[in-house]
Amino acid sequence: MSMSQQHFSSSLQAPEPEYEGFWIRFLALFLDTLSFMVVYALFVVPVIFMCFNNAQLAKTVWEMVKGFQGGLQLFGLVVGWLYYAGCEASPWQATLGKKMCGLKVVDLKGEQLTFMKASIRYLAKFISAAPCYVGYVIAAFTQKKQALHDIIAGTVVVKAD
Repeated sequence: MSMSQQHFSSSLQAPEPEYEGFWIRFLALFLDTLSFMVVYALFVVPVIFMCFNNAQLAKTVWEMVKGFQGGLQLFGLVVGWLYYAGCEASPWQATLGKKMCGLKVVDLKGEQLTFMKASIRYLAKFISAAPCYVGYVIAAFTQKKQALHDIIAGTVVVKAD
């Protein structure tokens, strides 16, 4: 292959994506958590105010919460899964927090995630969180800035176009 052919073929290759690191991803996670808290507060705060004025209602609500605690936790897991996997498999390729930070999640070929791959990534976050969120911290030290759940799912977080 001549020198000009080598130059031409190398110029046709896609540029290396800009992998996004730990701190910007942490900010995106913080923004997602804040968004969840706001939505949660919209449902919970009115109930709390109603309970302040009615002791019997407060007791009833407390008994319901205690009785449905396992169901509420399962509901939270399902909502989190649908939010993260749904958003990251959508044309946005990002959660609201990632979108606000100019990030997106892609597979190792740079393509949009399937819902299955996004679901694997979400479930693998539980492994990243144990113990002491070490799986998240390793994103600061890997070549493609991948957290453990990214490595497991075969994904990367990159700068959005």
